[in-house]
Amino acid sequence: MLRKWIRAWIFLLSVTIGMHAADNTVTVLIHMIPEQEAFFRNEVIPEFARRYRTKVEVISVRALDQLPVELNNRKGAVSLVKVPFDQMWPLVADGLIRPLNSFLTVEEIEEYEKDYALTWFAKKEGVYYYVPRKYETRIMVYRKSKVADALRNFKKFVKPLQGRLKELNGYGLPRGYALENNPDKWDYYDIFVLGWIWAHTPYDSVAMPRIVHRGKRYSGTTQRLIDRVFQLNGTQNSFFNMVDHPVIDTYFWEALYAYCKIYNPRMWENAYDGKKIWQAFADNTAFLSFMTQIDCFFLHGSRKHNIEGYLQDTEDMGIATMPQGCSFELYSDGACRRKGRKSITTGGWWWGIADGAHQPRLAYELARFITSKKVQVDECVRFGMIPVRQDVINKHSVLFPDSWISPIFYTSYMQLKQNGNNVVPYSKNYDKIAKCYLDAWFDIVVNKQWNLRGRPPSRTFIHSHLSQHYMPRIYKLIDKPPQ
Repeated sequence: MLRKWIRAWIFLLSVTIGMHAADNTVTVLIHMIPEQEAFFRNEVIPEFARRYRTKVEVISVRALDQLPVELNNRKGAVSLVKVPFDQMWPLVADGLIRPLNSFLTVEEIEEYEKDYALTWFAKKEGVYYYVPRKYETRIMVYRKSKVADALRNFKKFVKPLQGRLKELNGYGLPRGYALENNPDKWDYYDIFVLGWIWAHTPYDSVAMPRIVHRGKRYSGTTQRLIDRVFQLNGTQNSFFNMVDHPVIDTYFWEALYAYCKIYNPRMWENAYDGKKIWQAFADNTAFLSFMTQIDCFFLHGSRKHNIEGYLQDTEDMGIATMPQGCSFELYSDGACRRKGRKSITTGGWWWGIADGAHQPRLAYELARFITSKKVQVDECVRFGMIPVRQDVINKHSVLFPDSWISPIFYTSYMQLKQNGNNVVPYSKNYDKIAKCYLDAWFDIVVNKQWNLRGRPPSRTFIHSHLSQHYMPRIYKLIDKPPQ
């Protein structure tokens, strides 16, 4: 109690001094989906402004790649900025984020560490730079009824599946293979089998591929590729080495899913982002994808919070942790040459104090208010967010009492545990390296540069293609070639 009183006293003193030197205004730079932005502007900000007797200006940035530009253009005018995981350290490297340790006391840092989970993500060389907003990861989402169809019809598809796969890997399905009825035990071959069965089974009188992920030329698609690299035993160093085995396997699987019509091509033809994937589930053109917990929330819908949802039958939405990676290549005895894992990257968003903020303490108090227990509970319940506060995490059974929300929350936490310390690799040139990954995906998968024209995807060909066309770009963006 005494510690909180001291912190409040220090804050009030600093605000009083600051009011003589500058306008008592906090300017916040955000990027949010419309529903969350409305909640933020109309319910969170007015309460803070009233309580702290200050003015808060909210500026919405529509394109995430504009964050550095906006911060540079508004230097000294922006106080607080909402930052995605992949931009955390590039913004710090560019001197656009002020370290928390530069104006908080040791006691305040200790309180920060006690209140929030996974704070080490925000720390570099012993210094904290960010206040957590939310953590997120992807999980697998599917139509329960369609999985039941595939399990029921599996036996009649075994023979054609074996034949097709033998043409591609020289063996067929892995030794002793059976389609698991527990989605948490699926691997990449299970996804292939499900996709094959669905693509060859008429629904609404049409047989078509029914598996999708993001296919827009943007960071969401890159994130899917990076996740797959980690599932295939990749490391942080793999990100900087596009001829590392996990990266080659990533593009090989993507090419195979496209070539064998496991993927619905609409995902790149119509530039799928999250909302278009939700619509694909509604249109019955997608039966399985990979989503954040917030995607799940909007896909399902909530009458309580006036979110309509996209499924006619919400009971048909199934969720599970991510499938386990494995190599497509098999040994002569039918065993996978390389076993992967279920882990992907942990992501999310942070609040950063902009460098040059004239009242960094006031900006920090706003970040603390936004992530206070009451606000966090309201936001998590409305939007299915994974909370960042220890006192909220520990009360998750109370936080998500609705039966359909609890499994999403639980499964997301199980996936976070699988992820361990995996995060998007840090590089001051992250955006440019990520563009290499995205360009390579459109080149190899969408434009079919996976082999000589007309032939099935070749891992050797993809390896050579990445080596000739993409590694030279990477070498120019890193200090030294990967070892």
